[in-house]
Amino acid sequence: MKRRSRSDDELPMSGVPSVEDDVKRELDFHVEKRIAELIAQGKSPDAARREAIEYFGDRFAIEEQCRDIESRRRTTKRRARWWADVRQDARVGLSLLRKRPGFTAMAIATLAVGVGATTAMFSLVYQVLLRPLPYPEPERLVDVVELHEKGWGNLPWSNLVDLARDARSFSALAAHGTSEETVLGADVPLRAVVTEVSRDFFKVFPVTPVLGRTPFPEEHVLGAPPVAVVSYAFWRDHLGAPRSLNGTRIKLGHDFEVVGVLPPEFDFPSGTQVWGPVELREQPMSRTSHSREATARLRPGVDMSTATREVDQLLARYAQQFPADFDATGSRLTPLQDNLTQGSSRPLYLLLGAAGLVLLTACCNLAGAMLARGTSRASELAVRTALGATRARIVRQLMTESAVLAMVGGALGLFMGFVLLRMVSAAYPLPLGSVQVRLELPVVGFATLMVVATVLLFGLLPALRLSAMGHTASQLRDGQRSTGDRQRMGSWRVLVAGEVALAVTLLVGASLLIQSLRNVLANELGFDASGVLIAEIALPSSLYGGEGADVAAFHTRVEESLRQVPGAEAVGFTNILPLQGAGPSGSLHVEANPLDASGQVNGYALYRIVGGDFFGAAGIRVTRGRSFTLSDDATAPPVVMVNEEMARLQWPNEDPIGQRVRPVGMDSGS
Repeated sequence: MKRRSRSDDELPMSGVPSVEDDVKRELDFHVEKRIAELIAQGKSPDAARREAIEYFGDRFAIEEQCRDIESRRRTTKRRARWWADVRQDARVGLSLLRKRPGFTAMAIATLAVGVGATTAMFSLVYQVLLRPLPYPEPERLVDVVELHEKGWGNLPWSNLVDLARDARSFSALAAHGTSEETVLGADVPLRAVVTEVSRDFFKVFPVTPVLGRTPFPEEHVLGAPPVAVVSYAFWRDHLGAPRSLNGTRIKLGHDFEVVGVLPPEFDFPSGTQVWGPVELREQPMSRTSHSREATARLRPGVDMSTATREVDQLLARYAQQFPADFDATGSRLTPLQDNLTQGSSRPLYLLLGAAGLVLLTACCNLAGAMLARGTSRASELAVRTALGATRARIVRQLMTESAVLAMVGGALGLFMGFVLLRMVSAAYPLPLGSVQVRLELPVVGFATLMVVATVLLFGLLPALRLSAMGHTASQLRDGQRSTGDRQRMGSWRVLVAGEVALAVTLLVGASLLIQSLRNVLANELGFDASGVLIAEIALPSSLYGGEGADVAAFHTRVEESLRQVPGAEAVGFTNILPLQGAGPSGSLHVEANPLDASGQVNGYALYRIVGGDFFGAAGIRVTRGRSFTLSDDATAPPVVMVNEEMARLQWPNEDPIGQRVRPVGMDSGS
């Protein structure tokens, strides 16, 4: 019995044979051949068949193995053929693109701008909003504030200490407050960002120093030897990067021994260079002095709502224990990452959306250009069809050309995005520390996704429309006009309409932003900053840390010197500039008004400490009464100035001049 050989490419009239049919025919051939051999040896047909079947063993297992082998062989062959076709299509596409350098350059540049802008904006969104904070289990970190009848405030020191002791929802609760200080003892005197932290700060943010240690609990008490830890950059740039910290000291309010260097990635609060115990200074014990920011670490398994309910219950208990000195009505817990990024999320998402619209507009523009360029290729596509190319084959050829364009434009766009990100991060401050100018894996993945999306957006519709042209026989005769032209023109109109709509959307959005900016610039701020010069002064606490007389004398000397400068009309001082932030706050007792339930307070205010002729220097008009004078010193009766909003709220039908208020728990005294 002779087996008929057949090439792999030979197909029966009914179509491509299945793998199972091939395997079955192959095994049947070998079984029948064995049966014939046994019959030739003198055995009966039935005995020969039984012996042949036994000879080949488990036929089903053999069939399964053969099917697997054949299936892998055919898959490998199809894959190799597909890659060969793709390489051929890529060579053809590159050849065609080289023949049209103007169109190619325009397409690549358009894609590079769209992909670059979108990638840069996504990198900012990822690094600022989406990337987890670089601390262990960052989802358990929450900021804690108190709620009051007229807003919210930081935790008073006494409430924070009690909550750290009583709250079972927290594994640790810590206070922190940041300021700029003059530091002595480094290579040169310098201003540094200093954060005072409470005892459990490094439990809330567990971090292993690269050198030395963090402060011990017994070093977080009043009168303990002052110790501090510094950032990696401060240790490297200002302390000379010593391998041993023995004898390394810096001077702020105290003469601190540097006991540790934190790793480069640790940056909380953002920009801090020195961390020291807050307990080295005596803390205000009033429960209405809202002076310290607080961050807690939730215990495993405790959610935000459970922790909030417990803190509310504890504050209610403290209110009953201290009714004469309490103003909290509840609490608010916020994930730390949300708190750090709340001012940036909306602008960044808007910029990402605008960049996405730019990319979408670019894709519509390129799709229209591809359709327009397809007019000159009508005859070529018709010839390909006449020579046997299927529509799927032509679509793949056209999509490969688009993919080549997209890959080159995407690579250039990724580089442009990197450059743009570097420019933005250098020009504008962002939360969560400085943005890392690097190509992280999610960003590269996003850029790759953008390249794939652009191929589909600007390549698929033209490929489908142009491939239909090849199936119109009239293309061979005139190469120009057919029903395909009408279809192409319809697609072109849709693309142009979409592009115009996107462009109008971008223009309207840009116009609204410009108008908003004009409104902000034209808004009456309450002061005239023209001609005003600002100088920030940070006195070393180690030299000016007494009762304040030395600080006041220093400011007086500076004011007298600056008044002698030609052209200087007024000189003043303030602890916080206008529009620079909320600043310290506290409760008030307004004598003319009824008290609250505690019988102690009936007002709440943000406050500033000013000196010299601050209002004259800042261009702030005094609409009623007088400004401060040199006679309003420590020996004179204390006086305050209020803004029109407070006057309207506290004395709506009275003259505020001459009214009396008493601070309750404010850091400036009572």
